[in-house]
Parts: sequence; structure tokens; C-alpha cells
Amino acid sequence: MYSGVVQIDTIRLGFLVGQLNGLMPIATDISCTYLHGTNKEKVYTKAGPEFYKLQGQTLMIEKSVYGLYRSRAAWHEVLADMLRMLGYTPSYTDPNFWIKDCGTHYEHIATWVDDLIHWSKNPMGLIKTVEQIFPLKGTGILEYYLGRNVDHIPWE
Repeated sequence: MYSGVVQIDTIRLGFLVGQLNGLMPIATDISCTYLHGTNKEKVYTKAGPEFYKLQGQTLMIEKSVYGLYRSRAAWHEVLADMLRMLGYTPSYTDPNFWIKDCGTHYEHIATWVDDLIHWSKNPMGLIKTVEQIFPLKGTGILEYYLGRNVDHIPWE
């Protein structure tokens, strides 16, 4: 059971292809990731004092929460469904690198669990659409990603 993680070499190729095609990279982080998925197995817990009147009762957990066996895969299914709905297709070489044919160019999205990098001529268009579905944080031009600085070098 996993959540999608794009390969680092694929991200490097994404930056190269984006630069060659005049695409701008924007990064964002989806908040409360696992809570967007739904458990497929039955998980129960005993309510603690924070549940006040329900304290001591046995409750069923419907949403995926961090630490459950299948939560990562449930989130990946939700994210993949959203990207397909928006017209993206996973690439053959890396299923966590999504591609969309826009007629005059291709747009790309790399997914690293809940982090997205979107290469586009208008990347904020997709970000605004995703923001209507999921809460986002840290959206902006990439300066630092996965332990590496990202430098934008203009072409002459």
C-alpha cells in the first residue's frame, strides 16, 4: 500500500522539458491529505475524554487517517481520480508524472504524496481549480524542493 512518489530523475526531466517549452513551474502542498480518502476496511476506536458525552463508546473511523495501513493508497486513489477528471494521464515511464495535451503544448504534473509541481503556461489556472477541491498551502514559484534549491536560469 503506497502513495505516489515521483522519481527524482523524472522531476529533473520535468524541469528540462518545461524550460524548453516555456512552461512555468508552480508547487503546492495539499493539506490534510489522508482525510480526503475513505477507509475500505472497518477500523474502530474507543472514544477518549476529548469526545465528551461519547467518551468510552466504540466509534468507527470512516476517513483515512495517518498511520492506518491503507490510508496512503486511499489518498493516491483520490488524487489520481481528480487528475483524470482534469484531463491528465499518467506517463508510461513514471505513473506519478501526469501529462495533459493542451493542443499547442503539453502540461505536466509531478506528484510526491501530497506535493504537486505543475508545469504550464498558466499554472495558477490549475491551482485555482485544485483549490476548490482540496485546501492548499505553500503555493508558489519553486525555490526549494525535496532538499534541493531550484534556480531559474533565463534562456538567451
